Amino acid sequence: MKRPTKPAAETPTPRRRKVASTPTPTVTVPVETVAAGEAVVEARPVKLPFYRHLYFQVLIAIALGALIGHFWPSTTGPNGEAIAGFGEQLKPLGDAFIRLVKMIIAPVIFLTVATGIAHLRDLGRLGRVVGKAFAYFLTFSTLALIIGLIVANLVKPGAGMNIDPASLNAGAVATYADKAHDTSIVGFLMNIIPETVVGAFAGGEILQVLFFSVLLGCPWPSSGTGPSRC
Repeated sequence: MKRPTKPAAETPTPRRRKVASTPTPTVTVPVETVAAGEAVVEARPVKLPFYRHLYFQVLIAIALGALIGHFWPSTTGPNGEAIAGFGEQLKPLGDAFIRLVKMIIAPVIFLTVATGIAHLRDLGRLGRVVGKAFAYFLTFSTLALIIGLIVANLVKPGAGMNIDPASLNAGAVATYADKAHDTSIVGFLMNIIPETVVGAFAGGEILQVLFFSVLLGCPWPSSGTGPSRC
């Protein structure tokens, strides 16, 4: 008599263990943008050395100017004639630099103010910005006047020169004295409005250029056709 055979035990199916997916390492590459059918690779900002910054170059130029003016000034010849030194011979460079600065001030103010106002979406924000600008202007102008008065009373520039005021040329400051005497509040406010736009730029009248810039920039936010929406 055959013994009953035990049924074969079912082999358990092994469970598949879930393996956490390993994140694919990413490599940072320059961002590419497509513009006009061409791939443009954005360049990463490179930190410039300190000697290539503008403020450092300006400080070096100021120091060189002071040294040249101190060691090579104008001298007096044996017969009393003035002999221009190396420092005085460089005066045309200083005059040219001042002319270049005066030439660029009006266009920079016009472009900065006009485009800045045009990009605003809320004229109320413009009012707050203008109020803060006037507050800063009045505060630092007053502070500069106070510092100037303190320095003038402590250092006393011109003391000991023993110059007779009657011997000075009054015609050199007559124009400025007449303007200061004739200026009133109404005249000052009327002078802000330029007779012509070209005249304001040609004459270097900064307040007139600023007034024209504000008038040109204000209509753009309310019309919705400013540079940010074109």
